[in-house]
Amino acid sequence: MFGKSLGKGKNRRTQAQGPWWSQSKKLLIRLLLITILVAITLVGYMTQVNYELFKYLRNLKLTSLLDPESKVNHNPVTLYDIFNLKGFWIFNDLGYSGSIMIFWIVFVSIGLSAVWYRIFRSYITYNSYEYGNESFENNSLVVKQYTNIPDRNKSFPGYGGIPVLHKNKFWGKLMQIYTYILAPKIKQSNENLDKVPGIPGINIQKRVQYSFQKIKFLGKYMIDQATNNTLIYGITRSGKGETFVFPLIDILSRAMKKVSIFVNDPKGELARSSYFTLIRRGYKVVIIDLSNMYKSASYNPLQVIIDYARKGYTDQVQMEVNKISTSIYQTKQSGNSDPFWANSSSNLLNALILAQIDLARRNNDWSKVTFFNVYQMLTQMAGKEVVVDSDERITDDVQNGTKKSMLTHYFNLMAQAPHDPYRQMAMDAFSQSSFAGSETQGSIFSSMMEGIKIYQQQDVAKLTSKNTVDFKESAFPRRFSLKLMDTLQLKTANVTFRDASGHLIESRKQDIDNLGYLNYALKAKLPRNFEITINVENHVYVFTGSIVRKQKVFGNPFKADVKVARQNIRILKNKKLKFIETKSTDNNYSDVQLKYSEQPVAVFFVTPPNNDAYNQIVSFAIDQSFNQMYEMATQNGGKCFRRVHYVLDEFGNLPTVNSMNTKISIGLGQEILFDIVVQNDEQLSDKYDDKVANTIKANCSNTLYILSNDDKTTELISKKLGKTTVMTRNHSITPDLNIGRDTLNTNQTAQDIMSSVELQHLMVGQQVLLRANTRQSIYGNKIRNNPIFANGLKYEMPSRWQFLQDTFDTSTIMSDIPLKCIHSKMSLKDNAYNYFNNGMNVSDNTELDKMNNLAGLSNSSTKISSSEKEIIKQVINEDDIRNAQEIENTYVDPLFTDEEISDESFLNKQLPKILNISKKQSSEGEEINEFLNSKTAIERINFIKNHNDQDFWNIFGITRENLDLD
Repeated sequence: MFGKSLGKGKNRRTQAQGPWWSQSKKLLIRLLLITILVAITLVGYMTQVNYELFKYLRNLKLTSLLDPESKVNHNPVTLYDIFNLKGFWIFNDLGYSGSIMIFWIVFVSIGLSAVWYRIFRSYITYNSYEYGNESFENNSLVVKQYTNIPDRNKSFPGYGGIPVLHKNKFWGKLMQIYTYILAPKIKQSNENLDKVPGIPGINIQKRVQYSFQKIKFLGKYMIDQATNNTLIYGITRSGKGETFVFPLIDILSRAMKKVSIFVNDPKGELARSSYFTLIRRGYKVVIIDLSNMYKSASYNPLQVIIDYARKGYTDQVQMEVNKISTSIYQTKQSGNSDPFWANSSSNLLNALILAQIDLARRNNDWSKVTFFNVYQMLTQMAGKEVVVDSDERITDDVQNGTKKSMLTHYFNLMAQAPHDPYRQMAMDAFSQSSFAGSETQGSIFSSMMEGIKIYQQQDVAKLTSKNTVDFKESAFPRRFSLKLMDTLQLKTANVTFRDASGHLIESRKQDIDNLGYLNYALKAKLPRNFEITINVENHVYVFTGSIVRKQKVFGNPFKADVKVARQNIRILKNKKLKFIETKSTDNNYSDVQLKYSEQPVAVFFVTPPNNDAYNQIVSFAIDQSFNQMYEMATQNGGKCFRRVHYVLDEFGNLPTVNSMNTKISIGLGQEILFDIVVQNDEQLSDKYDDKVANTIKANCSNTLYILSNDDKTTELISKKLGKTTVMTRNHSITPDLNIGRDTLNTNQTAQDIMSSVELQHLMVGQQVLLRANTRQSIYGNKIRNNPIFANGLKYEMPSRWQFLQDTFDTSTIMSDIPLKCIHSKMSLKDNAYNYFNNGMNVSDNTELDKMNNLAGLSNSSTKISSSEKEIIKQVINEDDIRNAQEIENTYVDPLFTDEEISDESFLNKQLPKILNISKKQSSEGEEINEFLNSKTAIERINFIKNHNDQDFWNIFGITRENLDLD
């Protein structure tokens, strides 16, 4: 834990082998200058002393020859004499000039430099660049490059982000020392004391840990607040949850600019431990618990499709249906893979989902569009065979009829029904399996059933039959929408929000889409009373609304949610409209909604580790949530109004997320970030083909390595860290009878900054961060994006259990959390369709009979003994009209327009007129009147739809003019 510090921004291999003075050229130059000064000083001093001694001895000799009175007195040499430039040099006494002095200094400097250079040359190669010069960043510099925040409890300005490094203060260092040095010794001592009778162990560990919890903070985190994706490598039990995921959730939720969070949560520990903390911090917490589905929020993967279909977005419906089927049946592309079965299963699922949309529209019951009903439709109708005639009527004539599955029969009837875009898409999707032979078709049915078999389970079926999740709310908590008249399609509206006093809150232009919907995301927060004005093409719409006052949640010091009337669904009241043009009417708008919240959202997907089949639901949610937020962002300025983090722990255990490479590439521009946690590099390659996996990795600017025992993963990280140049020494001794030869050879070679083996032996709290996109500090300085090595007592990463026990209480269980489950007591039977009764005996209440009627066919008994074609021949003179077959297949001049013929309520209004007029016109009119009266209401409407020809109805006196349509 507290081993030799590695990587402080210098070549760590050099530090281990080279002398201290050879670590840098700057240090060498300083030492050389000091040496020169000392050498010159010593030479000057010794020269002066020797010269004085020479003069003294010379004087002694002279005194012996001369008179003693002529003796010269000499004082000892002092430091002043040495440093006195005037009297210090012997050259002055000898009469030499200053140029000689300079020559002497240069001579000494060159001589010493040459000596130093020869010495340094043997070590300088440690720091050369021949084979690489990469290094870890100095951690003291990392502290200056990133935003520093308290490591717990306290909020901070700006966004949260991934923890890059942790700097321990005094109490933090003490905590680490206690945790990894003192606590083990105390534990061992307690065990020894427990073995001695009558002497209990001294349990002080909990008391010390409790004391650390009461300290305000133990250090600081350096966090990356930029919009960067992060890929995290960590094997099971490596501490990735304790050192990264838990601290990340804490940091994101403590920030003043809160983000919404989507968390993949194997085992549910993150959701349980975080729930009450997130609630106190103002979050709306949604838990989709796939391990206990009766204690969970509801999520219908088809809800997005339902929302589009209800508004008439046919293109979006088809696109979302394709995405779901592709997510279930797509496989990694390989050279020998046959896509036929996957494509066939996808198309069949598309057909069944679209058939459910058709049923919902005709029955006006959207709650039945569920995967359970898709599965039931397949199992009930694909496994039942019927015999049909050439007109697709069920018959007992086995010899002349054709045997088909009831599902094929149903779609064949659909082809004869009046045109509808959803029915047409369903038939197109079903056509692939219908073209196959019966044996192949059966295999396609089985293959498709295998992909959605989890939805036959009662708990899964119930959870996915309701929906309480609004994905758009995470990024756009305030949204206003309404449907305008068709003439305003693709126009631009001016939308203005004002308070009750008329002061402007927010205003901008917003495009109206191709169906006439205005979808406006509100960035500002609204006061209690407000007014909305929409101005488009001289039409002015004014709405007023009010909001329930703000309330605190659990005494929350963070800003709480603004609770909105009627559960955030529709808070507009006292709607009034003002029109500038008199031609405007009161019914030229509809479907007005305002969804309002000020809460960030935290969505947890709890996945059972022992049943990864349920993870399919999580993949749907990730795909749909991203698409919904991205689409809303493109319509409202290009960015999410609230940043979103996907914290995907154990991402490698999830099924393939549709277009994940695209999502991670484009999401950052919309403020959507991904933090992907995998155990090793192989997990990505197992789920995605190499091209997609490489794109995912390439778009993660931060790569965080915690621990792995996978050689491929550690070699990848080691390669990315780079290499440095080191010198190797070969020492050899050659024995000799006379004298031994001792040889020392040195060579340069490349060395990994951290080898694959070293990466597999990182200790608790150590981690390596590669940061490809960090090239500026928070102050704007240019920096080199050197990797970061969290290591040592001062900079190692703490674990949740050391200092965040009060924030994340892992003893919390799901029963402690007050979750509302709306699907727990629902009846799947009451929410299902009755497709048929005993095959041949089809009642008017079954969906097969309704489709028969819609197709203009009926198997129920009527007053008419032959087909409708024969009836028409009986009641109509062939000289007056073409035969029934031509009438049925040719519509030269329709009686009703396409819009009118598709509106059953309109046709119901016209039916009494038709009966009344035909009865009065002629004998033919009386016949057709009697014929229509013999039919049910549905059969009458279908007859009109199938015979929408003015020439046909003119015979009975029916025209658009006498129906008052022109």
